[in-house]
Amino acid sequence: MNTRTLGEINRKEYRMKNNKWLYVLGLLILVLSLFGCMSQNSNSYLPNKVTPINVREEFYIKSVEVLNFYIKKVETESMYTEADNEYLLGYYRSMPSQSDEEINIKTSLTYLDLAYKGFDENLKAKKEEDIQQSINEFNKYKEEVSKQLELISKLGLWGNIQRSH
Repeated sequence: MNTRTLGEINRKEYRMKNNKWLYVLGLLILVLSLFGCMSQNSNSYLPNKVTPINVREEFYIKSVEVLNFYIKKVETESMYTEADNEYLLGYYRSMPSQSDEEINIKTSLTYLDLAYKGFDENLKAKKEEDIQQSINEFNKYKEEVSKQLELISKLGLWGNIQRSH
């Protein structure tokens, strides 16, 4: 027969209870460290929570000028001239894009340019219905560029790219 004393039984139960807590504590540490590693790895693939606005101030100012140029041309129903072409080519040549944000603005301005050229062709052909349709298309691209420039202006961050003077 089993002749264990009450003290031996209590010590064995005490050790078993402590071992259970150690297992639970070890499991908890393992789970927390696993979640910590997973979140650290997943964060390395996520974009920054605060996206830097990498737009040079002079690029921004010139882009606003170009946007206003297009708006004035459509509002006054002015034809596209060779001087206009030289002015716009000067913008694209003298302002190389140095960030994704600048590329996005330039791309949007290029779409705006194409919409304006469609408007210009319809204006030359004097097609009233097509003129209105091209104005609507122009306004769509104008809003896109305006939103991008407004966001940069509101944030007022000109800064992660060296300013060229």
